Amino acid sequence: MSERELESVARRTFLMSAGSTACALGLAACMHTNGARIVAAPLASGAIVIRLADQPELATVGGAIKLKPPGYDDTILLWRSGANEYSATSIICTHMGCEVEVADEGKALACPCHGSRYAIDGTVTHGPADRALRHYVVQASDTELTVRPA
Repeated sequence: MSERELESVARRTFLMSAGSTACALGLAACMHTNGARIVAAPLASGAIVIRLADQPELATVGGAIKLKPPGYDDTILLWRSGANEYSATSIICTHMGCEVEVADEGKALACPCHGSRYAIDGTVTHGPADRALRHYVVQASDTELTVRPA
């Protein structure tokens, strides 16, 4: 092979390698995972019952946990949205599937991948997402939370 042909092969090899690396990094950026602790979520009559004493993350506004109940096709983000308020939605952003995080001291959700924002009921407040998150109803007592699909 001539020197010119070798340079052409080396350039193609470099470009293919760089392109593959950029693609892999781009996909990794779109696969953000929320760091909240996953909690086994037992079901009782179709509802998820969580003892507050077992969830120290929910002691402060903005604190969150992930619920993965058996038989559900969803991971639920449950967080303290106010002094005596709790909210729950699907954790999966409807834009590209990243996991949303609690923002604005519990008053909103944000997707760190592409900037979508949601109200605490899961409605989109800022795109690129154009569909709401699945919303769950949370009933609170002094000792436990009951989470049900809306």
